[in-house]
Amino acid sequence: MPLFSDLNYKIGSAQLDKAYLGTTLIWSRPDPVRPASQIRWVSPDGTGDGTDASKPAPFSAINSMIAALTSTGGEVRLLNNAGTYGPTRADIKAGGHAATPEGRVLVRGSTPTGGAAHVEFVSHRTVHVGPGPTDVTFEGVSDGGQGFMLFAGANFLTFRNIDFRNVQNAFVFNNTLHDIIFEDYTVINCQRNIQVIDTTSTVAVDPYNCTVRRTVVRGCSKSDVRLQNNCHDWLFEDNFCDSERQTDDPFFMGYFLDGTAHNVTFRRCEVINGHDEQGGDPLAYWNGDGWSTERGTYDILLEDCKASGHTDAGYDMKGVNVRMIRCDARDNKRNFRVWDQTSYMQDCTSHAPFKRGGSNTPAHIWVAGSGHLANHNFNWTDDDLSVALPVYLIDSTSTAAGSADQYGGMNPPKERLKLSPNTSFTYHP
Repeated sequence: MPLFSDLNYKIGSAQLDKAYLGTTLIWSRPDPVRPASQIRWVSPDGTGDGTDASKPAPFSAINSMIAALTSTGGEVRLLNNAGTYGPTRADIKAGGHAATPEGRVLVRGSTPTGGAAHVEFVSHRTVHVGPGPTDVTFEGVSDGGQGFMLFAGANFLTFRNIDFRNVQNAFVFNNTLHDIIFEDYTVINCQRNIQVIDTTSTVAVDPYNCTVRRTVVRGCSKSDVRLQNNCHDWLFEDNFCDSERQTDDPFFMGYFLDGTAHNVTFRRCEVINGHDEQGGDPLAYWNGDGWSTERGTYDILLEDCKASGHTDAGYDMKGVNVRMIRCDARDNKRNFRVWDQTSYMQDCTSHAPFKRGGSNTPAHIWVAGSGHLANHNFNWTDDDLSVALPVYLIDSTSTAAGSADQYGGMNPPKERLKLSPNTSFTYHP
């Protein structure tokens, strides 16, 4: 499992936050001061060589600007005073040479004097007016262009203060890349923020040692982030995603982990309003989850996360060794869904499950017929106490029965348990 420490360290005047991700030690500290030779400048339609803010290179040359800094590390500064970037995507095939701040190449928005500033990349995805179920029809995966396509060689990079609007994906992984940081940006109206494409017969796409922090996504039809194949050692911190109930690209799963993705940690992340109506069929199963970890994934940790307003689950966890610590779920059809024998919750809270439509019964916690949940200090509340929704809804199959053990927390009365044949719930004071 990824192990994180909350200890802080100070060296001189620099505050250092220490976090262990697998075997990788990540330090957060001010960017190194770069000489002019380690800085390149870019504007949407620049005509210069990029060596000075008065001579910016065009955005189409951004990869060559990064490549010029590979051996030294440095910054590629996107000027904020020359209009928007896009819609033509940026293909990135170069990076830094080490995971240290000095060895990285930082790609960021900038004022002409080098100060921090946001820039915006705009593409052509159908505009969605949210919040609320969409009244437009998206053209599937072809709707909207890409922002940054990351190919072999694009390692040891940091992307900062680059906002996106009306894109299919802000960032797309096309190879097994590593040590990339995505931070401090907003995406408005997308299919996904970060996409890892399928591994092919010739190219493995298993990115690792990546960090995503302080991002905001508003209007999203598929996922904030999709990790699949054998992605591993990813850290997500302080991110927020509101799907705004985009419904015509079935179906939304905020953080979607598939394949054998593993060693993934989420800290203080929130996903809201995932919506699926199955074409308006009131009898179909309406999907739409905050988190979804598929079978085959393992060693996943969530700390202090929130999920609300989804037409299915806040957390739909099929992976092995999924641990949820101090997580909050509310206003989802089933606030927590756990499937595996190794599911573990500690100090989690559930408030007022709510079914917006489709089949099946709302519940605070649902346990699969083959699953077992160890739940420590669990607490739950309801808006309408006259509606006795199940606190635990535990299923069984023809070959296996689900079970749950709760240790401390609020002891649900028998009338708040919905147990299928041969299933069991035990409360341990």
